[in-house]
Amino acid sequence: MAKIRKKYSPEEKAKIALEAMKGQLTQSQITSKYGSHSRQINSWKKKLKSGIVDIFRNKKQRDERD
Repeated sequence: MAKIRKKYSPEEKAKIALEAMKGQLTQSQITSKYGSHSRQINSWKKKLKSGIVDIFRNKKQRDERD
């Protein structure tokens, strides 16, 4: 029988990616804790890193408009 894939909400993905970025747990510990594959966690972590820059970039652009 096929294994049912878990679908993660954006909030769950952010939580897992933040935990991975903190570095308090190893990748395998995070994988075991949340049941997600390490490649997927690395992908979310990479998206989080690139998205953080956009948060501050957008704030700066808003300040320039005012």
